Amino acid sequence: MAFRLWQVGLEIGNGAVRALAVQRRRGGWQLRHWWQRALPAASLNEREGTPCDGVGRLLAEWRKQLPGSISLRVCLPAHLFSQRRIKAPDRRLREPEREWYVGSHAKRHFPEDSGPLLFDYQDDPLVPNTLLVTAARQTAVAQWQSCLSAAGLDPQIMDFMPCALRCMARHAELERNAMLIHGLDDGWCWISPLSRPLEFGFVRREDALDFEALRRIIGPPPSGERGAVCPGAYFSSIAGADAPKDALAWPPFDTFWQIFPPVPPRPQAFLIAGGLALRPEDA
Repeated sequence: MAFRLWQVGLEIGNGAVRALAVQRRRGGWQLRHWWQRALPAASLNEREGTPCDGVGRLLAEWRKQLPGSISLRVCLPAHLFSQRRIKAPDRRLREPEREWYVGSHAKRHFPEDSGPLLFDYQDDPLVPNTLLVTAARQTAVAQWQSCLSAAGLDPQIMDFMPCALRCMARHAELERNAMLIHGLDDGWCWISPLSRPLEFGFVRREDALDFEALRRIIGPPPSGERGAVCPGAYFSSIAGADAPKDALAWPPFDTFWQIFPPVPPRPQAFLIAGGLALRPEDA
């Protein structure tokens, strides 16, 4: 039964919501459903990133298009999250003591000026004896959970943009030494290559009007220094723009064995939702 379950990725951005559903088949991943809607003005509290009136009704209407049982993964607005690395505790330390250790050490790295934080953590696959800790404002996450629940949506996973994009890149079997550049409505997100520990950053559109300006800002690190940037870069954009000169194109739906509905007009806009849908369940 779980083999037939739709895995649904839902990205909630500043100007739109997008969803993509996949189903595992013997031949590979099948694209079953996609959906997008522009968010009305003032649908999100810009400062807090929390939902305003109207978002819940939009999501409730979309829920009617889905099967009763789904595995839902959600990406909330990017500025709600931050991520740091901390030293992992001794492997002999078990829960709940392990969680207490992470919480106490993580508070040294995350400011709580805007209220209490929620923490999630996992082993860093590329840095031994290190944990990746993700923090989000507790009040903002609670408001989104309430909004989703009222719409009949119960997310099994909440993740954030850089992790979703890297997951999609892994499934697409992209060159592991090339970084990822994703164009947003109001700026750019850069993400470290798959061969390196996760690093990412956001650059505002007014600070980099085009790809060349962005490259000058995030240019390559000094020789031998660990960093996110390398000579090659895969380019994508929610606007569906062609890859600029010296950037690598990323055909987003080549990942899927079979596409059930027609392809959306701008497949690149669904990379984040696709990465969420393909994301493995937490252990």
